[in-house]
Amino acid sequence: MSMGQLSGASALHDAVAKGKLHLARFILDAVDGKGPVNSQYKYGKTPLLRAVRIENEQIRAKVMILLIKHLADVNAQDNMGRTPLSYACEIFHNDVVSLLVKNNVDPNLEDNNGNTPLANKQMVRLS
Repeated sequence: MSMGQLSGASALHDAVAKGKLHLARFILDAVDGKGPVNSQYKYGKTPLLRAVRIENEQIRAKVMILLIKHLADVNAQDNMGRTPLSYACEIFHNDVVSLLVKNNVDPNLEDNNGNTPLANKQMVRLS
């Protein structure tokens, strides 16, 4: 990664973590095709993995849709092997589960402990 890509990745992670949709959009529009959308930050988190934790449901959905439109990997795994679906199931963000399912998430990916995302939630509705 070049210095510009590194700073773009850091800026995107910060914008996503703070739910700053307009800034995230600006960064993604400003970078070339292989930009920071799938860059890993602390503990292997990608912007999409970080977006799952945005508290405001409307902002969370908009940020996640933006990232997915910019080719964020919906099956990205962090250092623990956890995916966006795994975290969404754990914290009961059904809106995220639905969005990920509509974007071809793999519900059978196992984390480092051999658990699938659905092990983190008592029967989540996948439609």
